[in-house]
Amino acid sequence: TINTINLDTNQIEDQGASYLSNTLMNNQTITNLYIWGNQISDQGACHLADALKVNETILVLKIGLNQISSRTMNGFPDIVKIRMKLRK
Repeated sequence: TINTINLDTNQIEDQGASYLSNTLMNNQTITNLYIWGNQISDQGACHLADALKVNETILVLKIGLNQISSRTMNGFPDIVKIRMKLRK
């Protein structure tokens, strides 16, 4: 079983983030996701955020060095809060 996806510096961009998000919505084994330095913008980050709202297994997300605005990044802690409520 695969539990880590490491796509650091693979230039997946927003389209790749969208594909990855679709996969994560149906995956219950991945716990670590490393997508650092992939030219992902706010659009791709929003797709990932939607997936993280559904996927309860991701515990580690490394998403730095992308083109994601601080406004969009500020929404990620809210997802963590939602997931914590779901676990209780």
